[in-house]
Amino acid sequence: TLFNPAAAGKQPKLNISAGYALQMAGFDNNPRTMYIAADMPVQFFKSDHGVSLQLMNDQIGLFTHQRFSASYNIKMRLFGGSLGLGAQLGFLSEAFDGSKVDPNDSGDPAFSTSNVNGSGLDIGAGLYYLHNQWYVGLSAQHLNSPLIDLGEKNQLQIDATYYFTCGYNIKLRNPFL
Repeated sequence: TLFNPAAAGKQPKLNISAGYALQMAGFDNNPRTMYIAADMPVQFFKSDHGVSLQLMNDQIGLFTHQRFSASYNIKMRLFGGSLGLGAQLGFLSEAFDGSKVDPNDSGDPAFSTSNVNGSGLDIGAGLYYLHNQWYVGLSAQHLNSPLIDLGEKNQLQIDATYYFTCGYNIKLRNPFL
């Protein structure tokens, strides 16, 4: 569900995932990422659906990227498997801490010398097909390619990103392997 809204609710249970990554510990402005998500199947109008919520906080250097999103999908039976068609609606918040910038030329207008931030709407979509032990998915994030205004002088363009995923689950005799 991190990158494909159609995968939400693919298992018949509430699925909660969380992660935290800390890289280059001990260095100033080191990369840090926190991610929390939950998804589950729901059933109404005699059909299967999936829903999810996600929260990501990503800090890299002087930039902070935050995203909150909700996704929905509808599932259909197809060729003995399940096809999910999903959409994601999100909110992006981008920030830059210009107070920590140390340029050689202090009058350079390209660098903000204060904290600047902006926000925008984010849209994603996906397809996910699950059949017994194998799956395949196709999705896109940032379909609307949001342009975030950071203060009055700077803009940050978030380009669309496309994903393809597939896999096969192999069950071994020993369930602990």
